Order: sequence, then C-alpha cells, then structure tokens
Amino acid sequence: MVSFSTAIRNCFKKYAKFKGRAMRSEYWWWQLFAGLTIGLASGGASLSVGLESGGASFYSQLTIPDRSFHSEGLTQIDPFSSMAILILFLPSLAVFVRRLHDINRSGWWVLAWALMSVGTGAIGAACIGSGFVVLGGVIIGVSFTAIFIHQMVWMVTGGDAAPNDYGLRDV
Repeated sequence: MVSFSTAIRNCFKKYAKFKGRAMRSEYWWWQLFAGLTIGLASGGASLSVGLESGGASFYSQLTIPDRSFHSEGLTQIDPFSSMAILILFLPSLAVFVRRLHDINRSGWWVLAWALMSVGTGAIGAACIGSGFVVLGGVIIGVSFTAIFIHQMVWMVTGGDAAPNDYGLRDV
C-alpha cells in the first residue's frame, strides 16, 4: 500500500508516464488529492468574496464565474480552478491508464469510454432536440451510469501481484 504523500510524489514524478502500473492506493490517493485541489481552487474564489468588506473588488470579479444559466454561458472564467484542472489533467489520465495496466487491461479503454460517452451523449441530445426529452434523458442516464459502474468496478479491483503484460508492479 502506498501512502498519501508517496502517491502524490509518484504521480507528479510520473507526470505523463503511461507505461507501467499503479496500485489501487496510488490511484485513490491521487483522486483524493486532485479532487481536494480543484475543490479548494474553485472554493477559494468564493471565500475571497465573503472575506472582503465594502463590495466586490477586481480580484473577486475576476475569479468568480457566473453560475447562471443563460444563453451567453459563462461570462467570467475562474483562473484558479482552470489552472488546477490543466495542471492535474495529464497526471490524472496517466495514473488512470497505469491503474488499468495493474489489472492487466489496456489503457485504450479510456478512449473507448470517451467515445461511448460522446456517442450516447450525441444520441441523447438528438432525441431531446427532436422532442423526445424522456427518451434522451434515459439514454444519457443509463449509458453514463453503465460506463461509470464499469470504471468503478475495475478501479476497485485488486491488481495482479505477479508480473502481467504491463510489467512488474510499481511500488
């Protein structure tokens, strides 16, 4: 089992390394770290507004995204959470692929899941656009749930203790 600090260090050291294997603990500690980091980066902007007195400053206007749902979309961009997402995307993808390797699965499953998500999302959106809102919602909901469950089952599955097609277990 890998400790929290070791997992974070390993993932940054193997920033874009897709070869090799990652144990369950390394993957899940990284997920916790990435989630907390992005959450803090997003929530930090809201906290800055609450701590300010006398109205919104330039800083708070710059970092608070417009969360309303209108046709123009977002009018402001949150630079902290965007930067955190950009920095953490590649090591998150790499540790995901290495985790698949640990259970002797190909990293190409990530692309397959992405294509299935885009395809069923497009079909569901087409149904919704054609007036079949319930059918579109069911297609999107069922397919995304199935993909999520499939991924989670594999991510909680124990890795091969012995060498597999992807080499020795990284410790």
